Amino acid sequence: MRITSILLGTATALALGSAAHASTLDIPFSIGSGNSNEKFTIDRNNDAGNDIEIGIKAKKRFVGDITPVGNVYNAQAGDSDPGLAIWNIDWSVDLGAGKTIDDYDVYLTVDFNTAAGNSDVSTFLLDGTPFLEAGQQINQQSQNLGFGFWAVLPNYQPFDPFAPGEYEIGLTVFDQGATTGALARAQAFVNVAPIPLPPSLALGALGLGALAFAGRRARRKPA
Repeated sequence: MRITSILLGTATALALGSAAHASTLDIPFSIGSGNSNEKFTIDRNNDAGNDIEIGIKAKKRFVGDITPVGNVYNAQAGDSDPGLAIWNIDWSVDLGAGKTIDDYDVYLTVDFNTAAGNSDVSTFLLDGTPFLEAGQQINQQSQNLGFGFWAVLPNYQPFDPFAPGEYEIGLTVFDQGATTGALARAQAFVNVAPIPLPPSLALGALGLGALAFAGRRARRKPA
C-alpha cells in the first residue's frame, strides 16, 4: 500500500484551474443510489494525448445536490449519524480510454479541521488508499469526513461534524512521479454554517436583548 503526502501549496499547485467550473460530468456518477453527475466543480484536459476529466463537490447526505456559488458549496453543521456530517464529498476521476491510475498520480486534498487553518490540509495519493485499486481508469467515491478510515491518512485531524467553517477539498492530476505541471486541477470549498438556535431560544435571546437595551435607556434618562 502506498500512502504518500506532499506539500503542493494551496496557492499554486492546488489553485483552481482556469477551466474548472461547476457543471455536469461527461460520464454517469455510478456510486450508490440517488447520486447525480451534476453540480461538480470540474476540470478537463484534452491536450497532448490526454483525455482527463476530474470533478469534486459537496452534497447533502441522503438528500441530494447543493448548488454551488462558484466553487463554494454551502452546508449546515450537524450530524446525519453519530460522528458523520450532514454533507458528503463526491469525486470523479476519468483518465480517458487506454489510460489508468498507473499512468498518472492523482492527489486528493481534504481539510478535516477548520479551526487549525489551512496548515492541516491533508493531500495524498489516491493510489494505495482504501479508495482506489490499481489499473482503474475511472474512480468515483461518495465519502463522509466522519468515516473512520480517514485516520490512517497523512495529516489527519479529528473531524467534528458540528464545527462550522470553510473546508477545502480538491483533486490534482500529475504525470506519474511529477509534483509540478499539473495536468488537471479541481478545487472547491464547503462553507459550513453553525447550527441555528431553536425558535424558542432565538426569541428568548431577542427578548433579553430588548430588556438590556431598555435598561440602558432607563439609566440614560435624565432625572
